[in-house]
Amino acid sequence: MNKISEIGEINVNNINFILDDKSVAMEEAREKAFNDAKAKAEQLAKLGGLTLGQPTMITEQEIQYNYDRPMYAMEAKAMD
Repeated sequence: MNKISEIGEINVNNINFILDDKSVAMEEAREKAFNDAKAKAEQLAKLGGLTLGQPTMITEQEIQYNYDRPMYAMEAKAMD
């Protein structure tokens, strides 16, 4: 990246880093998310004078971000 910036008149708008196999990263992220949620629930239960039982529901949401939209808008505006 540093070498590219030395060239001069080059604009870099989007760089995407993508894992070939994201299964291990996803497993680690799920474990961290679960542990974080459990710690938060334990804290809230303690603050409320309650004890924490077994989870009644666990859901997972995967969010896909599309970072290219602003670029399309800029390109369309430049064509005007």
